[in-house]
Amino acid sequence: MGWVFIEGRIATTLIKWLEKWGVSYAFVYAGHTNLPLLYAVKHESSIVGIATRREDQAVFMADAYWRMKRSPSPAVAIVTTGPGVANTIAAIANAFFDSSALILLAGISPTQWTDRARLEETYRYGPEQWVEIMRPITKRAIYVNRPENALEMLVRAATIAINGRPGPVSLHIPVDILYHKTVSKWIDPGVVKQSRPGPDPALVNRAAEILIKAERPLILAGGGVHNSGAWDELRDFAETFSIPVATTFMGKGSLPEDHPLNLGVAGICGTGHACLAAREADVILALGARFSEMHTIGYQLYNIPEKTKLIHVDIDPVEINRVYPVEISIISDIKTTLILLKEVMIQKIGKKPIAPETWIARLREYHRDWEDYVKNLKESSMSPLHYARVFKEASEVVAEIDRETSILFDTGLTQSFAPAFWKVYSRFVSTNGHWAQMGFATAGILGAKLANPKHPAIAVTGDGSFFMTGYSVATAYEYDIPCVWLVMDNQSVLIETWLMEDFLGKEAFTIYMKEKTKTPWNPDIVKWAESMGAKATRISKPEEIKPVLREALKSNEPYVIDVLTARVRGYWAGEYLKIHPWPLPTSF
Repeated sequence: MGWVFIEGRIATTLIKWLEKWGVSYAFVYAGHTNLPLLYAVKHESSIVGIATRREDQAVFMADAYWRMKRSPSPAVAIVTTGPGVANTIAAIANAFFDSSALILLAGISPTQWTDRARLEETYRYGPEQWVEIMRPITKRAIYVNRPENALEMLVRAATIAINGRPGPVSLHIPVDILYHKTVSKWIDPGVVKQSRPGPDPALVNRAAEILIKAERPLILAGGGVHNSGAWDELRDFAETFSIPVATTFMGKGSLPEDHPLNLGVAGICGTGHACLAAREADVILALGARFSEMHTIGYQLYNIPEKTKLIHVDIDPVEINRVYPVEISIISDIKTTLILLKEVMIQKIGKKPIAPETWIARLREYHRDWEDYVKNLKESSMSPLHYARVFKEASEVVAEIDRETSILFDTGLTQSFAPAFWKVYSRFVSTNGHWAQMGFATAGILGAKLANPKHPAIAVTGDGSFFMTGYSVATAYEYDIPCVWLVMDNQSVLIETWLMEDFLGKEAFTIYMKEKTKTPWNPDIVKWAESMGAKATRISKPEEIKPVLREALKSNEPYVIDVLTARVRGYWAGEYLKIHPWPLPTSF
């Protein structure tokens, strides 16, 4: 088949290609070097453009959009040069380290004035150095140097963003190229597909043999399960062989947390029984898990390889043998691997449980013990409110109203309590696990709502994170995007407060206060939210949690709940583990 040619501005060609590929949303901020792209979005395509209040908000929204869909085509963020693209750096890093696909289009200085220190050019050590700046925090950073190459480079960016380990790709396009009118070779968007590399059958066979012989098997579901879209396959595999499942915080929601095989999150802030299962398992099938510091409780949770054999499945070889030596490494798509592994195991043993009842009974005992351990937190009657009580009751409201509610957890003490105390029932959940950029959920929830529009959306955030990107409430009002913000308001950066108290004896600069009176203080979050068009209310008593959240979720409007919370210590599963020391119980 011969080439098809189209005529017009390069910016129009790029946006038309994205439209045909299936891109639905572009999150934008206007600047003098990206105007042709913005014009093409609004006047020459069916892509819905959302004007944001800051460039990092645009990236956070595109990031969260991917996390709710986990399938092509990702959203696009369009920004301008200099300080505009600079404002995206932390948000782009956040997406990169959490393996979230998006495309960043950045207009930059015109080619004829490159390296002449034109307004906002990054020029001191070389002409327009944004590719160099972005290289460590993107899957690929591309400089478009010729108009005839622009579409080809966009196609390359799209292919890279969604394949393998997903991630952001940035294209830096001189503004004169965007304005340039020419005849371009059209590339059919159908050439960009998401491929699923399969596993080595011999390794799958060996993994099956090890799992079948296990006395204390455990599946560890990480964030890679979400990006593989392997939710049904995980559930089917676990149920077929009755293998208990623990998740990382990034993997939370890969199996509903009221499923009888789901132990909850294993890690520094996870459930006690999931942590004990991780510590005592003799074989772990890890699916897309990084074994991070927080998940491994400072690399102390697991006893690999001395007492535990690790079968590690990941699409990215950089994660294999990075923290723990593996017994079997399978570099492959997780969904594809689970399908084949199930087939091989059925051939060997049929459909039957592989976990001994003694192991399952022990985990049930641990679960009861942990529930007793945290009962007083979940039922706390304190006012201001305790995080554990708020999160327990909020998750019950979500279960009552809509189990497929999109939920994003922001950085802060929220991440200390959410893994264990906020029970989730669907895959529509995420947090910023590695980079932990404050404000991610506060802004990203708009993208999450657009990606999962038939269900409610909640950003669970602290006051510190809310003030980072709270201007996103104005965008929600402008575009009629109904989201709920649950703002845990303790007038402090609380994790740092008690870390300083523990290690240095007293805090410094971690509590917001009126300096003259030394009184903890925050701006009025309710009034601020109302000034941006949202409904808002403040709660401080346990009996207020459920009725107010029900009202907010049913309002179908932007709604901010200012939750006055006590400055309590964070929850650490490590404290619970101290009452269950090694070695393994003699019953094993």
